Amino acid sequence: MGEQGCPVVRHRPPARAPRLRGGLIAVGAAEDLLAVVRLLVDEPREVAVDEVTAEGVVELRVRLAAGDRGKLIGRRGRTIDALRALARVRGERDGRDLEVELHED
Repeated sequence: MGEQGCPVVRHRPPARAPRLRGGLIAVGAAEDLLAVVRLLVDEPREVAVDEVTAEGVVELRVRLAAGDRGKLIGRRGRTIDALRALARVRGERDGRDLEVELHED
């Protein structure tokens, strides 16, 4: 027991610690986008993100169920515009040009 009878919780670090960059866990841009998109759609298991590089530009191709396309685009395109803005910021941080495109299965 710790102070004032509170239990002490011991945290065991993971077997393989993630790399840190600027205080954030360094995960790929595709994995970041995948995590966010899965939170926004009705069929998260149908979502996949492919990373394709051509002419110095990294295109993140989001594949999702047809019924989720409108949900990801959002009213007046605001949701997809926000995702693209986040991708641009991530790309600037990583020194790459990132673009987000939607593809239906």
